[in-house]
Amino acid sequence: MKMFNINKIYVSIGSMALFTAIVLLNSCTGKKTVLEAEQIGCDKLKIQEPRYDLLSNTCDGGTSLTMDISVSISGSPECVYKLKNFPKFYGDESNLLSINPTYPAEMLKPEFVIQNGRLSFTFDVEFSNVSEAELFNYMILKFHTEDETGAPSDTMNLRINMPCTVVDSSSYNRSNQTVDISQSDNQFEIILWDDAAEDGDIVSVYINEEWIIDNHSLVNDSTFFYFSTNKLNAGKNDLVLFAVNEGSVGPNTVSMSINGTEVNIPSFESGLQTGEAVQIDFK
Repeated sequence: MKMFNINKIYVSIGSMALFTAIVLLNSCTGKKTVLEAEQIGCDKLKIQEPRYDLLSNTCDGGTSLTMDISVSISGSPECVYKLKNFPKFYGDESNLLSINPTYPAEMLKPEFVIQNGRLSFTFDVEFSNVSEAELFNYMILKFHTEDETGAPSDTMNLRINMPCTVVDSSSYNRSNQTVDISQSDNQFEIILWDDAAEDGDIVSVYINEEWIIDNHSLVNDSTFFYFSTNKLNAGKNDLVLFAVNEGSVGPNTVSMSINGTEVNIPSFESGLQTGEAVQIDFK
């Protein structure tokens, strides 16, 4: 009489599990059966279009930082088992800080929610004391998801600025362009748009110690912003554009014009730390 033995089984549990089996019949000669099962559906899981909404910050002397973060998911949301966060904290000259605030390095459901194709979670940071919080300027949050086998999705980067984030001249590249604005003008115009596919690109704009456009999601249609020339200093001003994220297809493909002059914005450097600036001559 023939007998069947199972020598080894590899099983990854998940709704998208695809089982492949190689069965060798055992007989009295001692041949064994090998059954292998693999989950491959989750390998196609991707996260993209990260964005954030700042709920609290450290600008008023506190030690707590809270934000809502969301990301779109393509693939099988049911494969998401764990979320892992890898934040880096920077000082006002883009120097990496040696501080150890507490934050959720790993999150499981229901610490994150998946609804309507987006994964959302609240990210809390608690600094050890006020002195440590005062060193903090901005954060680059890296994160990815994992399935039950530990297989990771792609990694997302998200630049998170505080309202009081200081932009040092060493943290951006200045183009050779200059836009002239007359001191007789009462306002100036900035137009932003996505020059490629609408894939969730987000930008922020900084000038003279102020974020005049913060966390703006780009679309192909032009978005118009108007500002008082009171925000400009007499003479030369650096208007700095920062990529907050990269969309589904990197890099961030923002286009900008100032008072009708289209500004050349090179591709942002990877890591979201370096901005691109154009000089405004207010005279």
